[in-house]
Amino acid sequence: NNYIYPVELQLNNNKIKINAYLDSGNLLQFNDQPVIILDLKTYLKLTKTDLINFYLNNSNSVTTKTVSGSQNLKIFKIDKITIFSKSKVEIKDQYIAINTNNSFKNTNYQALLSPLML
Repeated sequence: NNYIYPVELQLNNNKIKINAYLDSGNLLQFNDQPVIILDLKTYLKLTKTDLINFYLNNSNSVTTKTVSGSQNLKIFKIDKITIFSKSKVEIKDQYIAINTNNSFKNTNYQALLSPLML
């Protein structure tokens, strides 16, 4: 639990608060910026969109490689993320990658933070 941080995501006028796990192996970057990996359910809630429109969206994608294989993740930019650690960290124009498998299903967090963000 020392690696779980409360975060707030903002897109337009929508704000949601979730838990994010600081994943020391998440060194994923897009356009030389660290990327947060977010679960699909949270993304749909933040954007107020549905599953069909998510899959129809022709956004950029980024490839991740883990011990369980490689995966292409759709990538989007949100307005701001606030990470509540010992000091509050605010990052504007933050990239998020969307995980569509159920990796977060049995966890108490909805995103993976990059150590490059703290």
